[in-house]
Amino acid sequence: MADPHLRSAQRGKLPTILVPTEFTPECDYALELAVLLAERSSASLTVLHIPEPGEGTAGAQQQLADFTQEVPDDLPLKVLTVPGEVAETIARVAVDESAEFIVLGSEQVGDPEGQKQSETLRIFRYGTVPFIVVQRPLPRKKLEDIVLPIDYTDAKGGDTSWIPALCRSYAPMFHLVLPSVNEPELLERLELNLERTLGLLEKLGARWVRYDVPGRDEFSIEVLSYCQEVEADMVVVSSTPDPRRPDRYMLEPHERHLIQEAGDVPVLIVNPSQTAQPCES
Repeated sequence: MADPHLRSAQRGKLPTILVPTEFTPECDYALELAVLLAERSSASLTVLHIPEPGEGTAGAQQQLADFTQEVPDDLPLKVLTVPGEVAETIARVAVDESAEFIVLGSEQVGDPEGQKQSETLRIFRYGTVPFIVVQRPLPRKKLEDIVLPIDYTDAKGGDTSWIPALCRSYAPMFHLVLPSVNEPELLERLELNLERTLGLLEKLGARWVRYDVPGRDEFSIEVLSYCQEVEADMVVVSSTPDPRRPDRYMLEPHERHLIQEAGDVPVLIVNPSQTAQPCES
């Protein structure tokens, strides 16, 4: 296999997918998903390692070589070692490299106690780049069924800048999952957000199907049940602006629960600030 550092010269102006690594099995799963995305979308890969204090350079370079050895030779690849605080460094590098997605492998997000200490769930608070959390090996080598819950919260309307990128990679079926809502005001917001999403999907010529949950359980539980039913390849979660910090984001408890229980379904987390970017056909 070619030296990954030499292959960085082939990247040109290609969009890139950022894959941070701590050399854990979950990071291997994340790299597998990133390769799937990059191969189908004519994107490059950027692998990032943030060394711990006192970590030897030579050992890290060998681990990076081992980590990237399964990346296809014809896929442009850049490898970075950047010291710093994990969450802030990943968010900064994602912007510097103009990443379309950050793909993160994480074991902690599947555990309620682990979530409290999870660097993964801190990273999204800083970022403006959509990121995908991978916890287990991919059960299917595809990204064709995307479950997209539609919310009735005003602040989340239009979080769709990531959709054209996925449509460029694949021709996915978007499963639009709607909560059970009875209040007229909330129903109006829900229909408005649905209309916004459908407008973009139809502009892109994307396939979609609507599913209204029965409303017999919490929304996150019904979303996860639907994911299993359709063998979803990804489920989407939209964060909320943090009222304490206008430049930070937060996840509601039901969204954290969805991530915790997602299992082998990768979770795409999108921050509201991305809605400002217009999407072109």
